[in-house]
Order: sequence, then structure tokens, then C-alpha cells
Amino acid sequence: MALAGYRDALAEIDRLPGNYVLVAEYDRQIVAFTQLLAYRQLHERGARVAQLTNLHVAEPYRSTGIGNLLLDHAARRAMELGCRRLQVLASTTASDEHLFWERSGFIQLDRGYVRALG
Repeated sequence: MALAGYRDALAEIDRLPGNYVLVAEYDRQIVAFTQLLAYRQLHERGARVAQLTNLHVAEPYRSTGIGNLLLDHAARRAMELGCRRLQVLASTTASDEHLFWERSGFIQLDRGYVRALG
């Protein structure tokens, strides 16, 4: 995606309530980021939930704890927003990624689907 595409995406995210980009910085550089979406569901009596759309950590900073710090920040933010659950969209094939989520207290669900549009 060209730089203009990122700018457009960030501007739209900034305008939408319950939609956040969280970043981790090191030495004045962004080294990790995630997008947090907080919304109400119709089931579970209208409970609020939060969803992370992945968590990206730059290669040199993996296994340094920065991803965990960003995840903890996202979880705190979700609780501040009144969310009862934090869920994540993650790769189904990356075993090291699965270990990260499981060590972080997430439970892998055995089903789910995604449909590409366009």
C-alpha cells in the first residue's frame, strides 16, 4: 500500500468511534502496532467486546517483550472501554504466533471463517 493509502486508512480509523491504532516505540521509532476495535454485540445481552486485528512487531524486536507490553496496553484499553472479552484475528499456520497468543492467555478457537470480497 502506498504511503497515501496508509494516511487515508489512519484518518478513517481516527474518525470511527471505538477504532484505535496502538503503537509501541523504541528509540523514537515505531517497532510494533496493532489495531483495536471495540463494539457491542447483540448476543450476550449487548456486551462490549474488543478485537485486535493482529499485532505486528518488527523482526529485530521480536522476543524482546515489546509485543507483550503492547498487548497488555491493548487489554487495559479494552477494559477501560467496558469490554468483557478481547479476541484476535491471527494466522492459522504460524506456530510461533500461536505460542505467543497461548502464552498471553488466549484460547484458540477451533472454527471460524473469512470471506475475501472483491
